[in-house]
Amino acid sequence: MDSINIPLLYRMPIAATLVVFIAILLAALEFGFRLGKRRQASLKGVPSDTGGGGLVQNATLALLGLMIAFTYSFTVSHYETRKRDVIDEANALGTAFLRAGLVKERGGLELQMTLLEYARTRVITPENSATLEADQALLERTLTAQSRIWPATERVMKAGPVSPMEVALMASVNDLIDMHTERVTTSFDTLPQVVFWTLLFIATVAVMIGGYAAGLSGFICRYRMFAFILALAATIHLIVDFDRSMRGFISISQQPIISTIADMEAKLERK
Repeated sequence: MDSINIPLLYRMPIAATLVVFIAILLAALEFGFRLGKRRQASLKGVPSDTGGGGLVQNATLALLGLMIAFTYSFTVSHYETRKRDVIDEANALGTAFLRAGLVKERGGLELQMTLLEYARTRVITPENSATLEADQALLERTLTAQSRIWPATERVMKAGPVSPMEVALMASVNDLIDMHTERVTTSFDTLPQVVFWTLLFIATVAVMIGGYAAGLSGFICRYRMFAFILALAATIHLIVDFDRSMRGFISISQQPIISTIADMEAKLERK
């Protein structure tokens, strides 16, 4: 993977997305209320809940709850997968580094230093992943460092007869390279945009129907409706935050890889 494609929604500042959601839902409420007020004049004494309005409102809210549960479960599952990938990559780095140390006379020390250089590019934080350009630059640095690992491994393999230790080392390096692809894929694998926009659409319709019902009754409690909108927007915002890789309030700890790098550096200093 040599290029990154991130949906526009995930490139926006995380706080801005919350403001956008609130604005959309407030606009839907006001539109529904005004529409209901205009409709009220033509009812001429007909009860406002006549015509299945209550049924539609309840069904829409139930559908909204189902969509929120589905998308929340999906994004949390992605978040847990990304956390597991960080741990797995840290373990792969540590294993390859230790096995390279067992063949240091055949070029293992050079391979260890190459692995350390690569490991330093695998720490992804909100600071070095703040923009799409920063993500692309980080990916390029990673690929450059990764391109040096296999040649260093080949030099170890060609330095003498291949023993089970060298075979195990080669397997570890293969696993490490595979982890790069897996981690990059899961980091930028987001909730399908059609699913998210469907969720936002249903939320907008639900709020609009609530405003319409209030307009038909001739009264709206804006404080109560605003509280509902705020809670709904915050929930959608939380789903988006879980689905963003690093640019949000919820971030994945890089401590496993940071600790592995520190352990690598300490072992090299003792040699």
